[in-house]
Amino acid sequence: MDDRPERKGKLDQPLHWPLWLRLAIMAGIAVWFVLDLYHGNSMWAAIAFAMFCYGAWTFFLNRPKTPDNPPH
Repeated sequence: MDDRPERKGKLDQPLHWPLWLRLAIMAGIAVWFVLDLYHGNSMWAAIAFAMFCYGAWTFFLNRPKTPDNPPH
């Protein structure tokens, strides 16, 4: 049994959950990070890296568990 409370945040909207969208967002942030790093903008690169880490945690590592008996 899972004791975690149900998540109710902006990223719980159905728009954010398809895999293709999560991968596209992460790819865009990764490109932003690489471009800023290449051009020597270390502050913006750090911000983009922080966004990438937060996105990886939110979109892939901290996903809510699916219910044992999903509705049909």
